[in-house]
Amino acid sequence: YKRHSQSGEVRNALASGYITLGAGYHNHSDQTNAQRVLERAIELCDALLESAPNDTAKISMRARARVNLCAALRQSKQKDKARVQHDLAEADLERLFALDPADRDTIDGLAVLRINGAFDLEASGKRADAVQYVQRNLPMLEQALKREPDEPVYRDRMWRTWGVSAMMFRGMGKARDAAMAWDNVVT
Repeated sequence: YKRHSQSGEVRNALASGYITLGAGYHNHSDQTNAQRVLERAIELCDALLESAPNDTAKISMRARARVNLCAALRQSKQKDKARVQHDLAEADLERLFALDPADRDTIDGLAVLRINGAFDLEASGKRADAVQYVQRNLPMLEQALKREPDEPVYRDRMWRTWGVSAMMFRGMGKARDAAMAWDNVVT
C-alpha cells in the first residue's frame, strides 16, 4: 500500500477490504476494531471521491462503511456518534436513490437504515417520530414493488416497515393505527 498509496485502484481495494473486515469484527462483537477499520474505509472513500465526486460505486461503498460503522457504534453505546454516521449514510443513500431510484442495493440499504433508525428514535422516547421516519420507506418500496411485484427483498422491507410502525403505534396506545399497520403486514 505505501508504495502505491496514491493509486485509486489500491485505495478502492483497501476500502472494500476494510468494509468487509469491519463487518466481520462487528459480527464477532469486536466493536473497537470494527470502528477503527471502518473509519479508515471512510477516509479512503472520501479521498477517492475527491477526484470523482459523482462516482456512484464509491458513494455506495462509503454508505456501506457508514452503515456498518453506525451499527458498531450503536453496539458500543456511542449513540451520538452512531447518529452522526446514520445521518451521513442516509444522505449518501438518498443521493444514490435520487440518481437511480431502481437500484436494489440502495433501496435495501435505505430501507434497513430507516428501520434501525426508528428503533433508535424509540429508545430516545420519540415513538411518533419513529413512525414518521420509518414510513418514509413506503413510497420508495411501493414504487419498487410496482416495478418488481415478486421481489422478496422489497416485500420483506415493506413487511418490516409496517411491522415497526405497528409496534410503535401500539407503544403509543394507538390500537386502531396499530391494527391498520398490522393489517398491512399480513396483506
